[in-house]
Amino acid sequence: MDAGHAFFLKWIYPNAKILMLVRDPVNAYRSYAKFKRWYHIRPQAPVFTVHKFARHWKKTAASFLQHAEDLDAMIVRYEDLVKDPQILAQLQEYLGRDINPEVLQRKITNMESTPGGYRVVSGEIWLLNKIVAPVASELGYGTK
Repeated sequence: MDAGHAFFLKWIYPNAKILMLVRDPVNAYRSYAKFKRWYHIRPQAPVFTVHKFARHWKKTAASFLQHAEDLDAMIVRYEDLVKDPQILAQLQEYLGRDINPEVLQRKITNMESTPGGYRVVSGEIWLLNKIVAPVASELGYGTK
């Protein structure tokens, strides 16, 4: 989902709160790469390669940055949400709801996931960083 989808949701639900959750692109790719059966639009737009993943991450994250203010949306980095209690407090204030912090300790897993995770090789990291660099940097992510 990118900001275009969020504008549509705000049109249907004008009082909706939009939370734009973003994750470090290398860690997001590592998580995605276990499965490599993900689609931007099914079935005509598969995202089966690091190149397509990086382009999708960049497009989505850039749309968040460009339109968050117009949508009265909140951008939250996943890494900050799970480590920084202040972010959870800000999120609760934005949403006007209490959130049980224990929820952030749960991991979502899939029975088909590879034990031990996927090892992202240096060539994939290089290509990913090359594609996402300016947007990732604006979100506070450095190259790995």
